[in-house]
Amino acid sequence: MAIFYYSSLGSGNGSSSGSPSNDSSAAIAALSGGVEVTAGTFTLTAAQASSYTITGAGTVSISDPVTVAQANSLDTTIVATLSLSSIIDTSANIAASSNEVLTLAGTVTASDDATASQATTIGGFTKAVTYSISDTATAVAVASATALNEAVNITATTAATVAQATTIDSATNTGTNSYSLSDTSVNLAAAASTVGNGATTITATDSATVAQ
Repeated sequence: MAIFYYSSLGSGNGSSSGSPSNDSSAAIAALSGGVEVTAGTFTLTAAQASSYTITGAGTVSISDPVTVAQANSLDTTIVATLSLSSIIDTSANIAASSNEVLTLAGTVTASDDATASQATTIGGFTKAVTYSISDTATAVAVASATALNEAVNITATTAATVAQATTIDSATNTGTNSYSLSDTSVNLAAAASTVGNGATTITATDSATVAQ
């Protein structure tokens, strides 16, 4: 851990400079009031950091995962440079966040599946986010290409047409795709083999000819 200097800004007693230290947990336990991080990196848990007013030119590193709400609060109250180890929260909360907050974290992970709309918003952030998508085939098919490509898993919760399944199958996401097919015999017969093979079930909505 980097060496840092701190000051305890006790109420009514002025400022008293601390000694160089590489044990920020022990140091923070002994402080009261505000903390000034004048150099180096001060590593704290989110709970510890929320208990102090922290200023200075140094860096405050939060060692445990935080939610978007916690990240917003810490970003507001910590005047020093803030570094978060990770943000883990629901897709809805992440989609409602901002590049400014998400880029403070080393990693950002959605704790549940995103809707297609949420994924489109998340995919538009400059910060990489780990998420999967689960929504109707209609909604998934109109999600942005970036949203689909940056997802882990993609699940269509309703039967997809060949056109919708083709969009899902064309995504370059890192995980698996799950969808069923339901379309006319003509469309099913014209579907790419990868689209047909990727379906869990295939249903023709009309009678097929022998050739189909």
